[in-house]
This record gives sequence, C-alpha cells and structure tokens, in this order.
Amino acid sequence: MPSAYEDYWNDVVAEKAKPYAVQSVDDPRLRNWLREDTKLEQSFLDGIGFLFAELKWKGGRVLDVGAGVCWTSATLSRHSQITSVRAFDYSRHRIEKYAPVVIQQFGGVRSKIELVVGDFWKIPDHDRFDLIVFCQALYMFPNAQEVLARCRRQLQKGGLVMVACEQIEPEFSKLEVGYWRNAFKRKVDNSGRYRMVQADYRRAFEKAGLQYHFQRLDYPLMPNLKRCLAGNHFGIKS
Repeated sequence: MPSAYEDYWNDVVAEKAKPYAVQSVDDPRLRNWLREDTKLEQSFLDGIGFLFAELKWKGGRVLDVGAGVCWTSATLSRHSQITSVRAFDYSRHRIEKYAPVVIQQFGGVRSKIELVVGDFWKIPDHDRFDLIVFCQALYMFPNAQEVLARCRRQLQKGGLVMVACEQIEPEFSKLEVGYWRNAFKRKVDNSGRYRMVQADYRRAFEKAGLQYHFQRLDYPLMPNLKRCLAGNHFGIKS
C-alpha cells in the first residue's frame, strides 16, 4: 500500500477498537467479524478451493502481501501443499503483537510462517514464489497493473496471484465510467483504498501479462453494507 498511509496503519490507539485487535486466543471478535459480519473467511476459503480444484495449483512458497494480523497466513499454512508463507505488512503492531495470537487462534502452522514488517516494493527481486496473495490489499495500491507486473517477475513459471475478498463495489454506471477511470479520483476512504470493479481487475491482470480468471461467489461480502456479490481474482504466469 502507498507509504503515505503508513501512519494510518500504525495508529496503535485507533486499532485497539477494531475486531482484529485480539487480546487472547479466546477473544471471539475477529472470528465473529470474519465469519458472521463480513463473510471474508468464507470468501478466502472458497478462493483457496478454487486454486486447487479449478486452477490445479500444486502448492509451494507463498507471499502474503498486506497480511495484517495474519489470519490469511494461518489459513494458508494449514494446507500440506503449502511449504512456507511469508507474511508481509506495514503495521508493526499487527505483525508483532496481534499476529502470533491470531495464528494460534486460527490453527496456523507457526513453523511455516515468516512474519515480516516491511514494504512490498522492497522485497528482493531474486525471491521467487509459487503464489502471491492479496486479501483486501491490492486495492490499497494506486496502480494495480504495476503491482501485478512486479508480482509476475517474482512468480515461478506457472505461479499464481490470488486477489481475495475485494469484490465489494458495485459496477460503475455509464455516467461514472469516465470520471472514475482516473486512478487519482477513485479513493474510497482514508485508509488509502481505491474503488475497483471486475473490469478494473481484469484489465490490470491482463496488462501485467497474467492469464486472468474470476471466481464469482453467490453471497455478498460485507452484507450490512449492501455491496455486490463476492468474487475472487486470479492471474497465472504462463
């Protein structure tokens, strides 16, 4: 995500009120938020299922970008086909304080997970991964195509990018198209998130040289916000 928002994601006081500020493995707030309030966990699990069943991914090394408190990394690590997960995030307190508790709470295999506080753009070019994951993270970057092109360079041949849990915006109306196509006018909130719809994802993946696939799901993310149906996005380096 853009460095201009680093302070937002490192505001320890503000974060204490959020559901992922887990205090112990018995703290139910994150689980309730992911499973009942938002359907984010279901969408992520469905995305992993699509990887293995539909895209025939064989497993390997994973980079989890914008991993936050690492419930996604924990979920990935439970799969025997996944050998390691590098969890990357700007937020020091999420990675160092909350993530160890969340990993335990979600049954993650701690020995597979490397926790890293840092900037996606500073990941060494020689690092290679079999899967790069963005869960509610790609739409934090102003230029998704540039990010995905970087991912393509860091993927092994046949490797994939999975963008999960982001299909929460309605499609653009005809009147909106011209205005919203300017990336600098598409910010949605003060977290740094940009508004993207399926056409934007497809365009970004294809221009980055990745074969695009979309998994449409039959339930809404963030149902209390009355958003559109959930969906996950995938790109294959052929």
